[in-house]
Amino acid sequence: MQRCLKFFGLTMIALEVSGCAVSTKPVDRAASQQRAQADIKAMFSQQEPVKGPITLQEATARALKYNLEARLKVMEMALAENQVSLARFDMLPKLAADAGYVTRDNYSASSSRSIQSGNQSLEPSTSQDKTRRVGDLTMVWNILDFGVSYVSAHQQSDKRWIAEERRRKVVHTIVQDVQSAYWRAVAAERLLARIDALIERVNMARENSEKMTTEKVGDLVEAYSYQRALLDASRQLEEQRRALSLAKTELATLMNLPLETRYTLALPNENQLTEPTLNVPFSTLENAALVNRPELREEDYQTRISAAETRKSILRMLPGVEFSAGGN
Repeated sequence: MQRCLKFFGLTMIALEVSGCAVSTKPVDRAASQQRAQADIKAMFSQQEPVKGPITLQEATARALKYNLEARLKVMEMALAENQVSLARFDMLPKLAADAGYVTRDNYSASSSRSIQSGNQSLEPSTSQDKTRRVGDLTMVWNILDFGVSYVSAHQQSDKRWIAEERRRKVVHTIVQDVQSAYWRAVAAERLLARIDALIERVNMARENSEKMTTEKVGDLVEAYSYQRALLDASRQLEEQRRALSLAKTELATLMNLPLETRYTLALPNENQLTEPTLNVPFSTLENAALVNRPELREEDYQTRISAAETRKSILRMLPGVEFSAGGN
């Protein structure tokens, strides 16, 4: 017994020492570079090249097909579908199989001894071979586990619909962002030259006003007020120019195009553009938003999941009935 305790103590000390000695090496920079190149290749692979000017419909289609966030939500939806399938398997009976090989160097023999006289009443005998194969197959079905798994499967199905609502939200956001970026890019194609000319005129007018102020021509207060107004106008024009100039880059990002990709936009005819009208009552729009909003529909599914979790807690308090069958 004392030897066993010493051996156990030495084993524990060896395990602690080996555990403290475990360490990992930092990720090699070459491996990170290789991973980055593989990521870049995967990001822009299997994409149709840009051919000709891009229309709003084509930009929307490319964004919905190639945008990384949209592709991520599609993969999350597929994962949720697989989780539903796995949850259904939990309702099936549990099947366990075991097999082994047992051997020993002598026979497992036994004998009988008389309690009254103490003499051996039966010579040593055995009922087992020295080497034998063993195996068993057992099937167990618990009614309580089946009920809990049934509720869990419903919860997982609701989580799948939550993933669908999140994907729908991303699709709506991408479509809105593409429309905004596209029309700002179209405006940039038509207005940047005009804005540059206007900025030049404003700067020229400010320089002339400063020159007149230096020469003390006219009222100085009015001149300074005029120069301040010109500075505000110049600042606003610069901000507008910056926003318009970034629209094309933002649109390329939404379509998942490499930033060095050169592309042109199909400029619509100004005479064919009409102001959209919305002849729908406000109450109808409000009701449609409350019914179809992805965030609110997600909360509806979360409510059902929480109610199912309560039913699972009640089921776990019940006694379980188990049926088992097997062979050895």
